[in-house]
Amino acid sequence: MLLPLSKSIVAGSIILMSLAICAVTLRLFTRRKRKVSIRADDWMIVFCLIVAVGLCITTLYAGATNLFARPIPSLTLEEYHAHEKIIWVNALLGFIVYAVVKFSILLFYKRIFDLRRFHLAANVVFVIVAAWMVAAIFAQIFSANPVDNWWTSSFDFTRAFDYEIFLFAMSIIDIFLDLTVLVLPIRVIAHLHMDTTKKVALIGTFGLGFFCVVSSAVRTWYNWELHLVVAGKTSSYNITSVSAWGVLWADIEACSSIVTACLPTIAPLFAGSTLIENLLRSVQSYVHRSGSLLSLMRFRGSSRGDGSSRVESSRAKQESAESIDGKRAWVELQPYQNDASVTRVPSNTMNDEENLLQHPTEAIRVDRTYEMANTARFSQGY
Repeated sequence: MLLPLSKSIVAGSIILMSLAICAVTLRLFTRRKRKVSIRADDWMIVFCLIVAVGLCITTLYAGATNLFARPIPSLTLEEYHAHEKIIWVNALLGFIVYAVVKFSILLFYKRIFDLRRFHLAANVVFVIVAAWMVAAIFAQIFSANPVDNWWTSSFDFTRAFDYEIFLFAMSIIDIFLDLTVLVLPIRVIAHLHMDTTKKVALIGTFGLGFFCVVSSAVRTWYNWELHLVVAGKTSSYNITSVSAWGVLWADIEACSSIVTACLPTIAPLFAGSTLIENLLRSVQSYVHRSGSLLSLMRFRGSSRGDGSSRVESSRAKQESAESIDGKRAWVELQPYQNDASVTRVPSNTMNDEENLLQHPTEAIRVDRTYEMANTARFSQGY
């Protein structure tokens, strides 16, 4: 018979696991329906789901066997070993999920905001998250000496360090990384030429992950309470209930992170999602136009080597081209070495963005070859 705490653990694990599976399934279904290829951020979230399902299954087993609902002194030695083994495995799986879901979000950001500086910032955050994950996994594995003390020793075995403080510190860093990932695109969005209402809606779309920050904060609080209970500094909770609720909130954070990471990508499936989809399209369109202009500036200022010789040769051909109806003729140049097609166009066709180049008589339009693919993606969704 399940104890009340075990019932909460079982129900919570099943619901959370189901929500995460549904979110990822809808994400992949949206990709297929919109005829959009599976990208790196999608594969990351699939891997994250696999690990999260393992996390929920171990918690579900602990709840179904009342391992997390009974006082530790009432457990047999075999049950105690199973209890500690689940704690050890759940911590490992949790660190992986928390990091990989951030990887997926960062890759999604890089796909939407195709700007060099933003990519650099995202890569820096990516490396920091990876370092945190490696450090946390390494410390968790060797938190007992030898490692198998987790599931072979008697009650109250000695760990290699203050394990509860370790969990608390990792949770604090995890919250900081969550906030860093969430605020990363705000500066770019703030500089977009769109209405304030749309900016707020876009920031809200990317800010859905703040619920994960809340769940991470609750998990951090339980880790601190666990430290106080083990140190004998409080009697408000017993170690059984604190550990159980800490594990359950770890599942909540893992699965809710997956769900919120999938929401922007599955928006086209639901009624009333046109605003979000159009906002994402406008962001990509604006960013790619800005990226084209920046590429043009770099192209004009840093051409060298074979690419430079081809450009100079093409310029010579253009200067000798005959006029048509009193206007400069369109002359197609040789492809530049960065796979950009360069075309000289009359100045009277310049739009506002090209005028920023302050070229009085002619303009060079740089259209990256991948823009056709992006245009197709705009019509198909995310």
